[in-house]
Amino acid sequence: MTWARLELSRSGRVERKERIFDLWLNCHTQDEIAAKLDISQAVVNSKLKLLLENTKMVFSDKSLDFEQDKDFTPPIYNVWAVS
Repeated sequence: MTWARLELSRSGRVERKERIFDLWLNCHTQDEIAAKLDISQAVVNSKLKLLLENTKMVFSDKSLDFEQDKDFTPPIYNVWAVS
C-alpha cells in the first residue's frame, strides 16, 4: 500500500469516527448509525466505546453547594440594564 493510499484510508477512518460521534450526539441509535454508514452495529458500538473512553470528559463530584463557602455572596445586578 502506498503512502498516499494509507493516508487516505486514515483520513477516511477519522471522518467515519467523527460521523459516528456526531450522529450519536444527535440521538441516533447505534442501529440507525450503522444503517446510515453501511457498517455493522458492532463496529459502531466499538467505535463509540473507544471514543467515549478516550474523550477527556470531566465530571465533577462537587455539587454547586454555595453553603460550603460561608463568605460567598452571589452577585446581584440588573441583567436588563443596558451599559
